[in-house]
Amino acid sequence: MTKEFYVVTDRWVPDEMQGEIRQVSIRRFGPTGALDTTFGASGVLSYDGNSPLNTVEPIAADNEGRLVLANAWHEYDVLSLRMARLKRDGTLDAAVDVPAPPAPTPSEQRNAREEQQQQTSNTPEPQPQQQPASVLISGTRTLGDGNIEVSWISKGVTTNATFTVTASPGGKTCVSTTNSCVVKGLNAWEKYTFTVAQSGETVQSSASGETQPVRMVKVGSRVSVKKLLTPGSKGAAKYAVSGGCKLSKSTTLIAPKKAGKCLLSVKTAKVGKTAATTRSIRIQVVTTLPK
Repeated sequence: MTKEFYVVTDRWVPDEMQGEIRQVSIRRFGPTGALDTTFGASGVLSYDGNSPLNTVEPIAADNEGRLVLANAWHEYDVLSLRMARLKRDGTLDAAVDVPAPPAPTPSEQRNAREEQQQQTSNTPEPQPQQQPASVLISGTRTLGDGNIEVSWISKGVTTNATFTVTASPGGKTCVSTTNSCVVKGLNAWEKYTFTVAQSGETVQSSASGETQPVRMVKVGSRVSVKKLLTPGSKGAAKYAVSGGCKLSKSTTLIAPKKAGKCLLSVKTAKVGKTAATTRSIRIQVVTTLPK
């Protein structure tokens, strides 16, 4: 690993086409803190919203000191990832590159200028631009009994930084000084999304995909169904199970003698103005319960 480090800054500058565009500047410093003038133009690499690099964000340097940039987003429930890497001199590495955005045609540029001129008189007072979040959620993992671990990548300087993870719905949180955190006490019958915020910043990460917690039981054990899954109302409750587990007198779940998975559900009847409800949870049968 090299002992060099990068400093990334950005600002919003006037633009004839779009009004304002984001301009990013990257500097590389040597182990002694001196600016490395072999990187970019005299030590500074700058690009704006018209650059292909504008579609990714600086993440970290690899073991050869080359800066890696990435971005991830959801579209129609499909997770997409785009990456790029800068060579030692600050130019794009053709082996890990991002496609350049299509350049507007002269006709499109002229139409955009005319439209902007027509709207000048009706343009509202400009509002402060919201800066992009410096945290990107990289994954979630179920740990059993209502606990979910959330992991993320920090794109900014993280020395002595504190991160807060918030679950939705419910608003349960956990706090960490590393790049992961476990949110505890979640309902196993609900699906959750998570956001991460870094201390000192007003912008939080984009929400993660939905994750549903699991409950854990030991192989061969007998557990009260109400301990695993509480009914959704006070109506008459009827439990059902599938996937290898069994019910005893509709009150006790009997786990199989081998590790596996099963599904436990409960339906309640309508009571007065309270509608009927249905809840279900995933159960993981393990040889040893986590401490």
